[in-house]
Amino acid sequence: MKPAIALTLAVLVCGAAACSDDKEPARATGPDYEAPPAAMSPIEPGRYAFAALGDQAEALPLTVVDVPAGFVADSSFLLLASPDNDAVPADDASFTAFSVWAVSGVYPDGCHDLDSPRLVAARSVKQVAGLLHHEPGMRVSAPTPASIDGHDGLYLEFTTGNIDYAKCNGGSFAFFEADPGTAHVEIPGILERWWVVDLDGTPVIVGTAAGPKATHAQAEAIKAIAEATEFVSR
Repeated sequence: MKPAIALTLAVLVCGAAACSDDKEPARATGPDYEAPPAAMSPIEPGRYAFAALGDQAEALPLTVVDVPAGFVADSSFLLLASPDNDAVPADDASFTAFSVWAVSGVYPDGCHDLDSPRLVAARSVKQVAGLLHHEPGMRVSAPTPASIDGHDGLYLEFTTGNIDYAKCNGGSFAFFEADPGTAHVEIPGILERWWVVDLDGTPVIVGTAAGPKATHAQAEAIKAIAEATEFVSR
């Protein structure tokens, strides 16, 4: 009788688990985005996930954006392709760019403070936005409430003023550090738009830039990409 009992129990267990010899294995569902190329190159339209510059511990969520045709990218930047040189679109005055930064510190005077002890450690969204709002030599809008993918923060918009970059430390205007990178500009007339939000306690900037010869439509298109950003856990 013991073999019969064992067989009966096996049938009951298998029935409860709905098991079968011909049952198809469960299919894993992968992410609906892909990683951008490591080196700057043209990309196909689609969804791409960018890591925040400065997030060396890879602790922050990825930033996922929908990219239309006509862009190039690497692991850190999304740029509108130049009609003259796909590999170096930022050399074109009509360029537009998207990037994400995990801010570690802000320079109170971006023209003179690069690599100086005056770098102020980033502590909060409000503090970072306040420091950027008062950058000398820049025309900066007052921070206004905004959100990206449900993360509340502050929005700033600014253009470069009459700055002689040759007289700035390092030949450029340095806004902030996202170790080991530096956010800086050395081209007059660039329109910068920054959303400063809190991600897991870290002030993060979702930013766009439009060169002095970018059209209004191009500047608005890169802004729309940033506004539709999604933050996705790794």
